[in-house]
Formats: sequence, structure tokens, C-alpha cells
Amino acid sequence: MKSKIHEYPKNNFKKMSKKFLKILVALLLILFVYLRIAIYPQLDLISGFSAKSVASGHFIDGRNLETIQQGDNDIPKVDWATNKIDEAKKFSTATVYGLKERKAIYRKGLGVTLINDDFDLSKPYEIPKRTKLNNSLPFPYGNLEPKDTVFDNIDYERLQKAVDNAFDKKDEKKKDHVQ
Repeated sequence: MKSKIHEYPKNNFKKMSKKFLKILVALLLILFVYLRIAIYPQLDLISGFSAKSVASGHFIDGRNLETIQQGDNDIPKVDWATNKIDEAKKFSTATVYGLKERKAIYRKGLGVTLINDDFDLSKPYEIPKRTKLNNSLPFPYGNLEPKDTVFDNIDYERLQKAVDNAFDKKDEKKKDHVQ
């Protein structure tokens, strides 16, 4: 007597393959819709923040790109951005995975401005006339060095302890990031 081995017909395999393919396509479509709704709008904010942060740090503070990326832009999601600096034209650009490029320009007297594609770079702008006080008052009221003042009602030992606890210890990096 022959034992019956149950064999699946070939069209059953084809049906299962088509069903699997439909499920896979549906899951990919759901993932794509989720990314489009939840993540894509954030790319504009991420690249804009990153471009302005890099331009401010470089053109105003004089820091290099690597330092800015490691210190200022190491926030979750902002570290997705790829940044570039154009030293000659005084601007920085940022993209997130090649999407949503944003540009920030530096203008003397005004600082850094995040711009869009409609911004006219050739349009003249007014530079504020800033007056520098030339007096003999201590900082912050004048140009002299600040006075070293000791207050009797301040517990400097407690103050120093609070300051020591407020900042990272050497070789220990603690950051509170809002997500």
C-alpha cells in the first residue's frame, strides 16, 4: 500500500506568493504614508535650524563646521542634516538626506537670516548705525573692565557648589534633549 503524501498544487504556491506580495506592497505603502505625514514636514525645520545654527556659529562666532556639528547640532534629528559652508558668499546650506535644502546667509550688521528660494540676494539692505559708547564707566554700562565686587550676603561656597553641579564633569557628557 502506498502512503499518500499530501502535495500542494503549484497554483496554491502562486496564490500564496501573490497574497504575500500584496501584503508587502500594502505595508510599504502604509510605511510611506506614515513617513510622508510624520517625518517629511519635520525636514524643513531640521534643515532650517541646522543651516542657521551653522551660519551663526561660523560667521559670527568664528567656529569651524565640525565643532558646530559636534557641539550645537548633535541634537536628535538635527544630526540628520548635512551642512555646507560657502565662505566666499557668506552662507551655509543644510539638507536632510538630500531633501529639503535650506539656506542661511550672513550679512554684516544684521547677522544671520534663514532665507527661502524667493529671497532676492541682490536687493540692497540698510545696515544699522551702531554707536559705540566711549565712557569711563565699568562694564556693562561702559567700556572699562567690570568691577570685581564681593557681596557680604552671598554664600560663595554654596554658589560654587551649585555651579559645579550644573555643568558636565570632565570627560562626562550629559545633555537634556527635548524630543
